[in-house]
Amino acid sequence: MKDEKFEFTADMIGSEILERFSTDIYTQKSILRELVKNASDSFFELLAHIENYGIRMDGDTLEHVVDVDVNSSAGTIMVSDKGIGLDKPGIEKLLSIALTDKRDVDNVAGHRGIGFWSAYTAGDELIVTTSKIGSSRSFTLTLYTKTMRELQGPGTSIAKIMNNPNCIRLQSSRADSSSHYTKILISIGSKESRLADLVNNHDLLEKILLEGCCVGFSKNSANVKDIMEFYNSHNLKLCKLRLNGNEISKHIPDNIGSIQIKSIHIQVGKEEQIAAWMWYSTHNDNAVIDSNISGIRLFCDGFPLGSPNLYSSKKMIDTMVKVSRPDLLDWHIGEIHLIHEDLKTNADGESIRDSVTFKLFKEKLRAFYVNLIIISQSKNITKKTLRDYDKFIGDLSGFLAKNALSEPDKQILFAISQEIENHNKQVRGKLKSDIKESSKSFIYRKDVVKTRRRAVSGLISKAEKQFGIDLKASTKTKNKSKTKKSSTSTEPDTTTNIDTGADVFSKSLVIATIDELRDAICEVLSEEPSYKEDILTLIDESLVRIQQ
Repeated sequence: MKDEKFEFTADMIGSEILERFSTDIYTQKSILRELVKNASDSFFELLAHIENYGIRMDGDTLEHVVDVDVNSSAGTIMVSDKGIGLDKPGIEKLLSIALTDKRDVDNVAGHRGIGFWSAYTAGDELIVTTSKIGSSRSFTLTLYTKTMRELQGPGTSIAKIMNNPNCIRLQSSRADSSSHYTKILISIGSKESRLADLVNNHDLLEKILLEGCCVGFSKNSANVKDIMEFYNSHNLKLCKLRLNGNEISKHIPDNIGSIQIKSIHIQVGKEEQIAAWMWYSTHNDNAVIDSNISGIRLFCDGFPLGSPNLYSSKKMIDTMVKVSRPDLLDWHIGEIHLIHEDLKTNADGESIRDSVTFKLFKEKLRAFYVNLIIISQSKNITKKTLRDYDKFIGDLSGFLAKNALSEPDKQILFAISQEIENHNKQVRGKLKSDIKESSKSFIYRKDVVKTRRRAVSGLISKAEKQFGIDLKASTKTKNKSKTKKSSTSTEPDTTTNIDTGADVFSKSLVIATIDELRDAICEVLSEEPSYKEDILTLIDESLVRIQQ
C-alpha cells in the first residue's frame, strides 16, 4: 500500500456553501448575536493585552460598551466597539472559518459556527473599519456580499470569489498606535438582505438584541442588588449594549418574590460536578410575569441561548422526566448560566450541543422545572384554600348574627362543615415522604392554612350550639345513605338537606370523591409507577381546574 500526497485547498470548496451556512443556520437574532459577541469579546482581549504588557489607560477608554446604530435613511446598521481592534493577521483570522485563539482569554469563548461569515446574507455590503492598539496602521475591509452571492454557484470555488477584487477589498492607512476600535457597517440596499426589515423597525431590532445578547439590568429593577451580587460572586460579566445611543436593559418587575440562588449538579462517573449556576424568582400572586425577560433563560458565555424555558416541553425524546404544566414556568423569572466545559452551544447559539453531559444536564434541568411547577401549583391551591376559608368565615359570622337560619343558610352551613371535615381527615392521615408539595395533604398542614381552618371549625362549633344542630351526625347519616344508594342506583351523588332531605349538588363532594379515587389509584398502581404518575398528574390538573 502506497501513501499518496493530497493537498486540500479552498478551490475544492463550492462558494454556495457560505450562503447555505448563513441562510440555513443563522437567523436575524443569530447574526446580531454573533456580531455583538465578537464586539464584547474584543473588550476582554483588550484587558488581557493591557495586563500582559503593563499598559496604563484612561478608565473611560475601558468601558465595556457595544453600540448598535441604525440609519434608516441610509439603510445601514453598524455594530461598533472600543475593544482591542484588529491588525492584518487579525483580519485574516476574522475571514477564517472555525479558526480562533480567543479561548485562552478570560470571559471569552471564541467564535461559534462560521463566525463573522454569519453576516454574509445580512446586507449587500459589509465594511469593517478597525485599528488595533499598538499598531500604526488602521484597516478597512469591504465585502461586496451581494456581488459575491451573484457569482457563487456549484462551478465557482470560495477561493475564486475571495481573490476577486470586485468581491473583497482591503485598504490601510496610518493610525495612532494608541487607538483601538472596530466598526462593522452593514449596508442594506435590497430586500433579500436578511436584516432588511430591521432598518425601519427599531422596536423589533431592540427586542431581538434583548433576547439574543448580553445586556445589563435597569436601575429600577426589583432585587437588582441581589442579582448583581450573584453576577459578581460567580465572575459573570455584563455588557452595556446601546441602540442609537440608548442603553438596552433587562427589567425585573416589583411583583416578584426574593431572589433564590442554586446550582445544578450532574453525576459524572463517581464525581459530582456543577453544570450551572442560577438565580430565579416567582410572581407573588402566581401570574404571568410582565417583563421583557420573563421565564427561565439559559446563558452560555454571558449570552442567552434559545427561547425562555428551553427544554421544558411536555414530551421530549430521550428523557425520563415529565413536565406536566410548562405554561406555569412563565410565573417565574431567572437565569441559568452554564459553566461546565462540555456544555457548549450549537453553531446558531439557539441550543446546546448533544453530549453525555448535556443529557445529564437536561434531566436535571427538567427536574428543576417540575419542582418549580409543583411550587406554583402549591401556591395556587394554598391561595384558593385560604380564599375559601375567608368566605366560610364571612358566611359563618353572618349566620351567628342571626336568631334563626333559613333553609338555604342551613344548606350552606352543612356544605362548609362537610368540606372542613374532609380537610381534617386528610390532615389526620400519615404524610408520606414522597408526597408532592402541591398535594392537599401537604397544603392543609401548612401553618397559615391550619390556623385559618381552625378558625372556621371554631365558628362551626358555635353555630351548632347556637342553633342546636349536630352537623357531624348529619354528615354520618348522609354518608350511610349515599353508601346504600350507590349499590342500588345509578343517579348522581348529591348532598342531603339537613331538615327537608332535598338533594343539593356539592362542589366539595365532587372534590372529596376525586380525592378518594386518587387514594385508590395509589394503592392499585403501587407496582406500576409509570402509569401511576400519568394518572395522578391528570387528577391533580383536574382538581386545580375544579377549585378555580
